[in-house]
Amino acid sequence: MRITVTGAAGFIGRHLVGQLCESGHEVQAMVRRSASAHPFGDDVRVWHGDVTQAETLAHRFDRSDVVVHLAGCTIGRSSREFYQVNQEGTRNVVEACERLTSPPRLIFVSSLAAAGPAVDGRALTESVCPQPVSHYGRSKLAAERVVRDHADRLPVQIVRPASVFGDSDRYMLGLFKTAARGWVFLPGWKVAKYSLIHVDDVTAAILH
Repeated sequence: MRITVTGAAGFIGRHLVGQLCESGHEVQAMVRRSASAHPFGDDVRVWHGDVTQAETLAHRFDRSDVVVHLAGCTIGRSSREFYQVNQEGTRNVVEACERLTSPPRLIFVSSLAAAGPAVDGRALTESVCPQPVSHYGRSKLAAERVVRDHADRLPVQIVRPASVFGDSDRYMLGLFKTAARGWVFLPGWKVAKYSLIHVDDVTAAILH
C-alpha cells in the first residue's frame, strides 16, 4: 500500500515509518523544514510540509491509500499553539484528503489525554464522556471532533494511545534514569495509576 505519515520525524513517526517499510509498504514521510536531519533511507519519499499551512499539503496525499496523521503539538509555548497545530492542523489534513477524487483512509493518532483521567480507578471505555483536563487533551479532543465531522465523506479511524515510551524517547528518558538510580517521584498527594504503552505496540496497532 502507499502510506503517507505526517509528523514522520517525531518519536512515534520514526518507528512507524521503519515498521511500514519492513512490512513492504511504499512510504511517504512528511517532515517540517525545521526538523533535524531525518533518519529515513532512500526507499522513503520525504517532503517538507506543515499542517498549519494548508498550501503545503495540496496534492500531497493524492497517491496515498492511507494517511496516518501523527503531526501534533505535545508541548506548547501557549494554549493557542495547541489548538493551532492539533485542531486546525488536523482540519487542514482532513480537508486536503477530502478534496481528492479518491480520498485515502485517514488514521488520526489522538491521545488518551483527550478522554481525560479515569474516575475512581475505573478503566475508560469509548462510551465514557471525555473530560480532558489539559489544553493538550482538549485540543486533541477538538481534533477528534473535526475528524468525526468528516466521517460521512472520508473513511476515518481514531486511535488514542496512552503515554508512549521506547527507544529514542527523550521525554521519558529522565524518568527512567532517575528510577535506575533508585529514586521514584510520585506526583501529588494521592495514589495514582498511569497508563503506559511501548512505541512498538503503538505502531503494531496502527499497522493492524
